[in-house]
Amino acid sequence: EKGIVRLVSLDGTILASSGDAMSTLGRSIAQTDLHSRLSQSDGGSFTQINPLDGIERFLAYRRVPGFPVITYTGLAKDEVFAGFRGFVLYRAASLALTILAVILMGVMLRKFIVAHHQAQDAELQRISDQRRAEFLDSVMRMSGACVVVIDDSGTIRTSNDAFRQRFNEAADLNPIL
Repeated sequence: EKGIVRLVSLDGTILASSGDAMSTLGRSIAQTDLHSRLSQSDGGSFTQINPLDGIERFLAYRRVPGFPVITYTGLAKDEVFAGFRGFVLYRAASLALTILAVILMGVMLRKFIVAHHQAQDAELQRISDQRRAEFLDSVMRMSGACVVVIDDSGTIRTSNDAFRQRFNEAADLNPIL
């Protein structure tokens, strides 16, 4: 849209121009840095802010062999990089979303590991409680041993058969205990 194609005489007069040709035809660029660059060699390229319209362009020029003219083309820098900026923004957004997904997966994995450890701890506690209960049950069933469990107030919570056969639970056990 902002690109230009121009034909300039060696004295710096614009002979032909794309775009807004009516405002540029016949104008002289002889006193500008652009003309001095164009007349230094038979061809080349550079970046410059155009003195006529103020747009920064990438310019490529070539002297036409056998004619006293130079042709040059220019592409606006902002238009050249517009696609690249879109590409960079797309890539940056993709990278940000990927990083966010990895972070979320890490958080979820951490929660899973914590929950897994808690489940393992609960299972170990359940097994420990079960073994303790089995041990107490085996002690309670031990033949010949009198076993009684009382609380802080002296109330009997449980006793084994050997204890119940030997002692009457209704009897006052405080002197015995």
